Amino acid sequence: KYTYELKNILRNNDIYKLIPENYVYGTFPVYFYTILVMGFSKTAGILGLTFAKMDLYIFMRVINALISFAVIPMFYFLCKKLDLTKHLFTGTAGVLLVAFNWKLIVHAHYLNHDIIITLLILTANVFFYHYLQKRHTSSRPEGDTVNTLLFALFYGLAVSTKITVLLTFPLYAVVMLVNKDFRNLCASLFIIIGV
Repeated sequence: KYTYELKNILRNNDIYKLIPENYVYGTFPVYFYTILVMGFSKTAGILGLTFAKMDLYIFMRVINALISFAVIPMFYFLCKKLDLTKHLFTGTAGVLLVAFNWKLIVHAHYLNHDIIITLLILTANVFFYHYLQKRHTSSRPEGDTVNTLLFALFYGLAVSTKITVLLTFPLYAVVMLVNKDFRNLCASLFIIIGV
């Protein structure tokens, strides 16, 4: 859009037209919400319910609020796996900080893709932790492909939601390189790129 208007912007000295109208997100949330809206629309049509365009937007906001709510139990699950819930204060404080985080509340109120990224990264971290546990306790550590695949799948979906998530991948890559697990690192890379 801005390429075609560049001459007009320069001629009229109107630099405010260069401010983006929206930020660039990936395709996963778009397809996710499209499938859910199509299902809602078809179900309402079969049941004979009439709805306006605003009802579809409200439906997507409800889905976003549910995804935001799902961050809280996923965070608790990750804390439990990391043994951070041994002390009542640590587990409760962590969950309360996530539950009453003002940014999560704001993102849940509006239709925003960043909350999807949070849930996908938390889920990816749960599977990455399972991968690390099996890596250190198993007699065949290179055989844990299920958790590697699930980690890469959820991380790939997070990357396809917003490309800047890829900035965190070197942390995972360093952990895999320290463990000399080149096979799962390459598999993760290919799956993340594929998703």
